[in-house]
Amino acid sequence: MGIYLSYFVFIVVIGTASYFVSNVLDFALSLLALLLMFSPALIRKDFRADFPSLIDTLILVYLFLGTYLGSFKSFFEEIWWWDILLHLLMGINIALISFSIIFRLKEVKAHVQLSPFMIASFSFAISMAAGGIWEIIEYILDTFFGFELQQPHPDTMIDLIFVFIGGLVVSAGGYLYAKYPRANMIELMFSKEEIEILKEDHPEFKKEKGRMEL
Repeated sequence: MGIYLSYFVFIVVIGTASYFVSNVLDFALSLLALLLMFSPALIRKDFRADFPSLIDTLILVYLFLGTYLGSFKSFFEEIWWWDILLHLLMGINIALISFSIIFRLKEVKAHVQLSPFMIASFSFAISMAAGGIWEIIEYILDTFFGFELQQPHPDTMIDLIFVFIGGLVVSAGGYLYAKYPRANMIELMFSKEEIEILKEDHPEFKKEKGRMEL
């Protein structure tokens, strides 16, 4: 909690300073950072359950690498592969969030029947859609507001390729988990409260050698 509070204060200060010096890009990134930072809390409210702590951590890491090091410390300009790294993490984060939401929806809504393949496919599709939307936003900012977020068109394709790789890796892992559940993945992807709900809804879960297996 202390880390999140510190980062929240940092983002507010940077966003406020960017606004007063007319740095529209950093101001917009600060707003996006705050939105992403609080997205797990919004999802918790909707699903009445804790969001996976792993994803909380990944979002915080992504925001630190992208907003602080990337934009404010100019890593995007100084390190050629920094933008590629961030797009890879974008694919991973979006796919993880999508998988968790869809899998949770399947568990709490009895009428929702999705195969492991469909859950993985939806997660992958959402991550790719998010990557495409972000590239469109960059193009609009470059074209109409004079930013230089995109280099020549190959840069856009490289960004999408690494979003593709991140989303594909997570979706493949999600497919294996949904088809062959194991305790170690359950503990990583879900909070303790969600694990207890899963155990209540699925009597087939049992304890064996300190682990929960199907």
